[in-house]
Amino acid sequence: MTLVILALVSFVQVFALGFQSRNVNHGNYGWAAGTSFFIGISQAAVWRRITGPDAGATEALVYALAGSIAIVSAMAVHQRFIRKAAA
Repeated sequence: MTLVILALVSFVQVFALGFQSRNVNHGNYGWAAGTSFFIGISQAAVWRRITGPDAGATEALVYALAGSIAIVSAMAVHQRFIRKAAA
């Protein structure tokens, strides 16, 4: 897995976790259930790479940076598209 793919998978993982959290907090059952699939797939891919024999500080840094970007993105997307639709 290249660092770019790791960053993308990490982004999906943290985005889905943040998006699911917002949906749970706002009672959006369908959206919360749907994000579980993406969380499971991305967690398996990320942890396989992060804990692999060749993993190191670079992989951890890529994971952390992608996660920071993803959580803010999830909050913004949910607020703009989901929360307004439910209101």
